[in-house]
Amino acid sequence: MKKLLIFIATITTISSCSNDIDKEITTDVQVEANEIFEISLAIEESLRFALYSFDDFKNNGSTSILGCPLIEVSEEDMNVKLTFVAIETENCTTKKIERTGFIKLSYAGLESDNGLVALEYDDYKVRGKRLEGKRTFEEVVGLGNTRRISESFEDLVITDEDDNTSKVDGNYQYQVQYLNDSISTISSSGNLIGRNKTGRTIKMQQTSPRVYRKECLNEGIVIASSGIETWEISRTPSQSVAHTLTFSQGEACQSTASIRLNDGRVLNFNP
Repeated sequence: MKKLLIFIATITTISSCSNDIDKEITTDVQVEANEIFEISLAIEESLRFALYSFDDFKNNGSTSILGCPLIEVSEEDMNVKLTFVAIETENCTTKKIERTGFIKLSYAGLESDNGLVALEYDDYKVRGKRLEGKRTFEEVVGLGNTRRISESFEDLVITDEDDNTSKVDGNYQYQVQYLNDSISTISSSGNLIGRNKTGRTIKMQQTSPRVYRKECLNEGIVIASSGIETWEISRTPSQSVAHTLTFSQGEACQSTASIRLNDGRVLNFNP
């Protein structure tokens, strides 16, 4: 009887170890890479909307705004509602990626004296990924033709087409350079922490700032012309792997995002 118990215990231990090994083997790093790209794109593609002023929305038409949304302005409470529809139009040259749903911008009533704008997603989708949450941008003292803006957010949720969710907290800093009263470049740096759709802990650190150029933004390109991000994904409570996301740009604003996986393979993404 004692030998039988030892045998059962041994089988149980082996089975437990086997389950852990199976989890390691079945981790699809290419799926991880795709999620990394989609999270990164989802967060930064709407940055441009937060950098428009209230007067930009009030005084300009739809085609002057990235993606050509329908614009509703409330001067009484200084709110703006952007409505994106998946309808192709020849008049919109900046509709380079698919957006649907609503973005709400509030320019008044922010808690901080330095408050610039609060951006909130309402059934908003980009490339089929739904965003939920609120982001607040604050003005920091700038220098000359450069504005400095900081941002922090919590519990930003990205949901994919199969209703799997990722949730992240983030802290970002932006330097916005102006030339002749219009944006010439945007530089973005920051970090994220949260969980991916499989429940693994994720951490991101920008090791080289993302840089966006005026001429490319004006064409509707939301992929940065340069920048490097390191993404750590947990495997066990004490171990993780690191993937590197790099942005580069060729001629005529042809931007590419490439991810070097921890095993050395490189995957390229285009919006």
